[in-house]
Order: sequence, then C-alpha cells, then structure tokens
Amino acid sequence: MKKRYFDAALFIVVVLVVAFSGLFLGQRLMHDKMQHTYADASGWHAALHKELQLTAEQEPHFKAIEKEYLQSKLQLKELMRRANMKLADVFKEDKAYTVRVQDAVDEVHRVMGEMQKQTIKHLLAIRPLLTEGQNEQLEQLITNALYQNKK
Repeated sequence: MKKRYFDAALFIVVVLVVAFSGLFLGQRLMHDKMQHTYADASGWHAALHKELQLTAEQEPHFKAIEKEYLQSKLQLKELMRRANMKLADVFKEDKAYTVRVQDAVDEVHRVMGEMQKQTIKHLLAIRPLLTEGQNEQLEQLITNALYQNKK
C-alpha cells in the first residue's frame, strides 16, 4: 500500500517538475523575444541615424521632426497610462464584462491606434528630407519592423 502512495506521489512530483520547467522555459523564451522587440522599438531612431547615414545638412531637420514626435509620443504615453488606469479601476469595480469595461478597453485601443498613426506620420514626415536611396532604406526598415510580428 505504501509503495502505491509513493508511486503516486513520485508521479505527481515529476508532472509538477515537468510542468513548471515548461512554464519557466516558455516565459523565458517569450520574455527574451519581447525584450528583443522592445529593444528594437526603443533603438529605432538610433538605427535610423546609423542605417540611413544622415548628412550634416539633414541632421538638424531630422532632429526638429524627432523633437515634435517625441512631444506627441509623451502625451500619448500619458493618455495610455490613464486609459489603462481607468480600465483597471472599472475592471475592479464591475467584476464582469460590462459596457463600462468595453468602453475602457475601446479607449485603450483608440490611444494605441493614435500612437501608431503618429509613428507613421513621423516616418512619413522625414521622407522629404531623405535621398531616394535613403527612402528605399527607410521603407525596408519599416516593412522589416512591421513584418517582424508575423513569426
């Protein structure tokens, strides 16, 4: 009888070890992938400077456009922070998928969409500053970044 309990306990321990190992590895792999994606996003402007090889003449115009974009981005990040806080509050209060929860989700998505629109507008705003070759490189960088999520 004791052997049976021992075997059952051993089986449960093995299953738990395998399950937690899988969970750990999965989280580790996804974390690394997300870190890579976010690192790419945060280093985008540095990559643009490096890859496009901006000239001394282009640089001040590029920086002016970047400054305007950064101000817009900071405002949108604050709106996103507030929208997420509102969603958290409504979620906590309603404890169900209510109209208020849906409205809060819609607001988060609206701000996300606005962030993406501002990024696209920013990238299009720098195109007139670039040479034909630089524009081709920019287009390639953008499409590569967008296609990165297809994997």
